[in-house]
Amino acid sequence: KAGARSEDFRAMSFNIRFQFPADTGKLSWEARKAGCIKAIEKYKPDVIGFQEAYPYHKADLKKDLGKYVMVDRGGKPGTPDLELKNNENPVMFRGDKLELLDYGYFWLNEDQTPDQKGWDAASVRNATWVKLKYKKSGRIFFYFNVHMDHRGANARYQSAVLIVEKIKEIAGDDAVVFLGGDFNMPDTEKGIKPLQEYMKDAAKSVRKADPAPTFNDFGRKGSKPMWLDHLMFRGATAKSFIVVDENKYGVQYISDHYPIVADFIIPVPKK
Repeated sequence: KAGARSEDFRAMSFNIRFQFPADTGKLSWEARKAGCIKAIEKYKPDVIGFQEAYPYHKADLKKDLGKYVMVDRGGKPGTPDLELKNNENPVMFRGDKLELLDYGYFWLNEDQTPDQKGWDAASVRNATWVKLKYKKSGRIFFYFNVHMDHRGANARYQSAVLIVEKIKEIAGDDAVVFLGGDFNMPDTEKGIKPLQEYMKDAAKSVRKADPAPTFNDFGRKGSKPMWLDHLMFRGATAKSFIVVDENKYGVQYISDHYPIVADFIIPVPKK
């Protein structure tokens, strides 16, 4: 809104689950795809950070979510690099409301060597970021999207330390910043502390956060539902936090993680 004092911002973080050979039938991407799109269209987030989005996901998401622009590690914005296969974390944003000013990525390892594992990680990990501007108010903010390692506890801790350093370097301490992703740890693990000290957690900042666990493991026998996905922020106010676990999208599970959605108010300074 021109002249508005604030912008309403809705963020979604979604580990969309790459196609494991064991994921057959209702668990295959082909079976889940329409449900994923429906859930996104229902909530209409301004920005979505995906984890585990492989070339086939990216092609389908780009085709079916026409209002959104996709940014990944390669290629130019809006043209996803379909060759990238290393645990990709693309970001999609509403092209009708937001303008891309800058974007980039960094590796979660000791010295930023491309395609290398860091610390005690089992996999190569990276983070993607975008610098966006509201077309009407001109308000600028940053969104960082990350997928931390599922095995290495030290890698998760060191990744959190690195993310704080990178936010300071890329956005600065005064910017409005959001960080979403699959952290692969609950908010009680030591590894999340560096982020909790620098940012606020949306789920802890609203009056009634949805307490549902975000990881469902497709309801497999013997697996434990856990809270592994988080949305964090600086320079804004959180209004709501929900876990998209309703069974309304044509399949029982749209992914092995439920998407999370948070609403925020971003102040717009007077010119």
